[in-house]
Amino acid sequence: MKPYLLIILPLATIACVDSELHSSLSPTTSIIPHEQVKGIDPQTLEISEEDAAFVALTSNTHTKSSFNKRVANIVTYYCDNGDPAFYAINYENQLGYTLISATKNYYPVLAISEYGCFPPKETDSGTLILVNQYIKDISLSLKNARKTVCWPFVLNG
Repeated sequence: MKPYLLIILPLATIACVDSELHSSLSPTTSIIPHEQVKGIDPQTLEISEEDAAFVALTSNTHTKSSFNKRVANIVTYYCDNGDPAFYAINYENQLGYTLISATKNYYPVLAISEYGCFPPKETDSGTLILVNQYIKDISLSLKNARKTVCWPFVLNG
């Protein structure tokens, strides 16, 4: 198969699904004071907004700018049944964001960015596909009754 076909086919697919993706997103935004970020209950499968902020702040320590980051707001994305799927933890002064799963049935840290906020002001179809795929995958994982092997590392440091 010609290598250029491998590039063109995904681009054509992305262009076709843009309009249907916009209608499936309905995030909510909240602000949690930095002082409320404490820790995670190891007994539950659900991750609260406060838990997500804790995971984001403790897992995002690999760069120089991560030491002074404070949470500006949290955007919650929901599954079709109304359960939270994941959180976008945005940092003050556009210092990036971290996407955190809302359940221990899925991987804890979905994405980290050192710049901007999520969702970006101009959401392209690639971002919408990513969001919808996370929601789909997390919805399926909610049917699974056990934690992923990744969460013990987050919970225990």
